[in-house]
Amino acid sequence: MVQRKAIAALVSIGRIGEPEEVAYVVSLLLSDEPHMYHNLSILLITV
Repeated sequence: MVQRKAIAALVSIGRIGEPEEVAYVVSLLLSDEPHMYHNLSILLITV
């Protein structure tokens, strides 16, 4: 649990994303819908 808290402290939202949130980001990036991102960073750490 200490490791998860240390990782959460590294991200601006202050928590680790849930599996559903990660799946949403992946589906958004793979979709054919037009989208534009500027300075997008996705940090994916498996624990």
